[in-house]
Amino acid sequence: FFFQAEDGIRDAQESRGLGDVYKSQVSTQSTWEAEDWLPNADLWLYRGAWQEWDIDQIQMAVPLSPDEVLKKRNAIFKHQSQKDFPMFPGNDKREFWMRAEDRNRGTANTYNTLGFPEYEAIEAFVRYQY
Repeated sequence: FFFQAEDGIRDAQESRGLGDVYKSQVSTQSTWEAEDWLPNADLWLYRGAWQEWDIDQIQMAVPLSPDEVLKKRNAIFKHQSQKDFPMFPGNDKREFWMRAEDRNRGTANTYNTLGFPEYEAIEAFVRYQY
């Protein structure tokens, strides 16, 4: 399994991290075809802090406990580009980790409204189609 932020795949901006690597490798299909393990590998995309997948698009929903939410926050703090304030916050002045936690909690609330168990937060994924 690979996990990647969806905006890193679709964003044409340079220096987006792993997304640029995947885009260049996907565009060079012979590179991928040379790997025996690749047909059995999945690339799962999650959304950044600004938006979530529509509920009918979500293919994998991973519940997060309060401790896991804190671990995710700490992981965000370790990523240099996510420290302090977002570079392009728009009208939303919250820090990246705050947006991400609110998005994950909103997803959990949506699932709870649909009758699923109550969780602190949920990280949602969609499988990338090569």
